[in-house]
Amino acid sequence: ALGSHTAAVEELLNKGYRVLIYVGQFDILLTHDKLEEVVFNLKWNKAEEFAAAPRKVWRVDGEVAGYTQSVGSFSYVLVRNAGNYAIQDQPEWITDLVENFIANKDI
Repeated sequence: ALGSHTAAVEELLNKGYRVLIYVGQFDILLTHDKLEEVVFNLKWNKAEEFAAAPRKVWRVDGEVAGYTQSVGSFSYVLVRNAGNYAIQDQPEWITDLVENFIANKDI
């Protein structure tokens, strides 16, 4: 769970490293509401901006793939119709997400 790695994530964010965290909408092992609680309580230099940032619809080929919230180097994504193994449930969407993240494109 992210909770055990919170300090490491905070350090990466505070040093300006790019961080992508995504969760499947139907993940029962790490539910999106519990992960969001951790994400919104991260202590980093843009935490207030992140909390105030709008949640945006994320689309792949015109289809709603999920919802994103991003500020600076940090992006949090809720993947629609996916569980704990989002890459297996939505391989095209996760591939798009990771490729865009690697290419430093907006998600």
